[in-house]
This record gives sequence, C-alpha cells and structure tokens, in this order.
Amino acid sequence: MTIVAAVLTTVILSSLDQTVVTPALPAIARELHGLEHLSWIVSAYLLTSTALTLVYGKLSDIHGRRGLMLFAIVVFVGSSLLCALAQNIPQLIAARALQGAGAGGLLVTAQATMADLVSPRERARYQVYITSTFALASAGGPPLGGFLVDHLTWRWVFWINLPVGIIAYLICRRVPAWHVGVADRRIDYVGLALVVFAATSVLLLISWGGSVYPWTSLPVLACAVLAVALFGAFVVREQRTETPVFPPRLLANRTIRTGALAVFLLAMLMLGAIVLVPVFLQLVMRVGAGSSGALLVPMLIGLALASTNASQIMRRTGRYKALLPAGLLCAIGAYALFATLTAASPQHVVVLALVLLGLGIGTCVPTINVAVQNSADPRDLGVTVSTVTFSRSLGGAFGAAAFWALFLGFLPAPGANALHEAAAGESLAVVAALTGAFHVAFSVGTGIAVFALAVVLSLKEEPLKTTRPRERDLETARA
Repeated sequence: MTIVAAVLTTVILSSLDQTVVTPALPAIARELHGLEHLSWIVSAYLLTSTALTLVYGKLSDIHGRRGLMLFAIVVFVGSSLLCALAQNIPQLIAARALQGAGAGGLLVTAQATMADLVSPRERARYQVYITSTFALASAGGPPLGGFLVDHLTWRWVFWINLPVGIIAYLICRRVPAWHVGVADRRIDYVGLALVVFAATSVLLLISWGGSVYPWTSLPVLACAVLAVALFGAFVVREQRTETPVFPPRLLANRTIRTGALAVFLLAMLMLGAIVLVPVFLQLVMRVGAGSSGALLVPMLIGLALASTNASQIMRRTGRYKALLPAGLLCAIGAYALFATLTAASPQHVVVLALVLLGLGIGTCVPTINVAVQNSADPRDLGVTVSTVTFSRSLGGAFGAAAFWALFLGFLPAPGANALHEAAAGESLAVVAALTGAFHVAFSVGTGIAVFALAVVLSLKEEPLKTTRPRERDLETARA
C-alpha cells in the first residue's frame, strides 16, 4: 500500500497540472500582461513533459526507479514554486518548461515501479487506481483551477503543488530500492536528442497550426519538415548504434507496437472529448460553465467502473483480448451519439454518450497497459512503460489540438467572431454553424474509434504471467 500511495500521489502531480492551469490563463494575462504569448504557458509544459518520458524510462532501467522518481518530484515542486513567484510571462514560461521536465518522469517511474514489484496478472488490479486517478485529476483540473482563481489567486494553481509534492516525496522515500537496473549502462544520447527534438517539432506543429499561425505558414511548415527530418535521422541512428533508445527486440514485439498505437488513438479520443464536449454544452446547448464541467463526472464514473471490471476479469481469467473490442465499441457508440447532438438534444443523451466513452476508455487503457507490460522483457520494462506513456501523451496533445483545429476549420470565417457571437447568443445561424462544425469533428472521432478497433483486433494475446520481475529474473536476462 505504500507503493500504491507513492504511485497515486505522483500520478496526481503529473496529470493535474496538464489541465488545472487552463482556467487561470485569463487572470494570468491580466496580471502579467502577456496575452500574445499565453499559449506557451500550456505548450512549454506539454513539450518538455512529453519529450522527456523516454529519457526517464531509459535512465530508470539503468539506475533504478526510486532515485529518478525522487529527482522528478524535486524538480516538479521546485519549478512549481518558481511558477508561483513569476513576475512576468517569460519567467512563467521558463518555469513551466522546467515543471514539465519534472512531470515527464513522474508517471513513467511510478508505473515502472509498480511493474517491478507486481506480477502482470496482479497488476491489473492496480491499474484501476492509476487509470482512475489519472482521469480524475485530468478532468478535475479545470474546476479546481477555476475555484482557486475565483476565491484566491491564480498563483494558488501552483502553490497547491507544494504540499502535495512534499507528501509524495516523503512517501516515495519509503519505496523499496531493490531494482538495480540492467547490465549495459550505456545510453545513446544522440538518439535520445533526436527523438526529443522530433517530438518537440511535432508538438509545436500541432500547437501552432491553425491557432497561432495558419497551417500553410512558414513556421508550421518548417516544424513539419523538421519533424520528418529528425524522425528519419532517428530511424537511421537506431539501425546503426549498439545502444538504441528502442532496442530492436522492443520494436519487434508486436504487442508493444500495437499497444502503443492503440493508446495513442485512445488518448486522442479522450482528450478530444474533454476539449470539445464542454464547449459544445456552453455554446450550443447554453449550459453554464460550472455545469458543463460537472457533466464530465459521468465519464469518470464509467471509466472507474470499467477499469474495475476489466481488472477483475484479467485477474480471474489471465486473459485480456476480448475486453478490447467491447471497450472500443462503447467508444464508437459515444462518438456516434456526439455527432447527432443539437441544441434541442436532452442532456441525458450527452450523459449517456459520456458514460459510454468512460466505459470504453476505462476498459481499454488499463488492459493495454497490462498486456504491454506482460509482454516486455524485464530488462526493458522502464523503456517499455515510457514508450506507452510517450504515445499516450503525444496522442492526447495531438487529439486536443487536432480536434480543436478541425472544429475551427469548419466554422464560418472568421471563426473567432463566430465563437464570440455564439457565446453572446446573438445569432441562431452561427449556433447552427457551430453545431455543424462539432458534428464534423465528432464524426472524424467516430472514424478514429473504428480504426482503433481494427488495431486492437490485431493484438496477439499472451496469457498473463503470475511471477514478478525479481532480481533473479534480471540476472537471467543479463545472462
């Protein structure tokens, strides 16, 4: 239970700050006078946290989990203090980038620690806690941020991390440190740099495209070209180096490849809904901001119930593949319902769609995590977990940006004016146009869910192991 407590506190730290800052952005802009650079407060955190997950995974395989986990907490808490004390936008952006550098290691080391000490079949039980906590913290971030801004100040969005981080640090110090890492302690720093900068280019592309700059502008096109070039150089580097970031045995593992792609698509669907559904409720169905956030609770309830049910089935049967199509069918149904909503739709239809989406995500994500960890070699456990986490983070970022860009792309020109008119309730025609744009975005989401179903159907099932990767397993792997 000490390990579970350590894992959950680090999950809260890493996931809450992805969304809790959003409601504070207008207040930050008013006080620090930096409206034109406001998007970088979110983007800087997202860039560093996503890009460094692979680095933490590789280092934790070599040096062990606990030390990296404690280091990540110290970086996160220290940078949260800097964020709270920032006096201008550049200072806040720099502190947020450093905060993301700490957050990138929290979720990876936490999950890898759990994977070290618990067998894959038992691990299904604990994935419920991780998945539910991640979803609760992500979806609870906006209401909490709004409360802190309304009743205190925007700086409390960062101050709140200090007591939570100190508690997490004290708990994590008690986590066993028996894992000593793998025999080969060399690191391909060139490969790591290439994949980190390639991921950064992709995230800049989706962060800037359609919002900061037009999709055909020079900065966006430059990011696209740079991302392709860097990923190409990374692939060449992986084929030639003796210590690749992704060992060939990892890339050859069909379960890991398929699981990473499936998690990417599921993260797109979840973050796309979290971004679009509250906006739809406010602008089309005329629901208040507080109520639109509260209506996400049914999704969390469905997610928790599905996670619990999936873990029980995996523990009892030792199998998992049949769960994945059932979960994706729920997600398909949810997005299909979203694509039919109008201003006259009753709210219980929205609740039903959100529950279905929660059931789908809650069934699939912990199941895939267990399947991938079950398939991984003990010596590659850290880099395997970081690969899946990297895919999920990248998928969430891409989904939020892509769905929003798709929605804006089908608004009447200029899109910003249409949003303001709809918010003011000035034009029923604009609300109708907004509804059509939402329908396009949700229809694309339905297609993504269908593609994710095809992906999980190709997953090869391996019976869940009942032994954990103790030290003797690592010695066998080294031999």
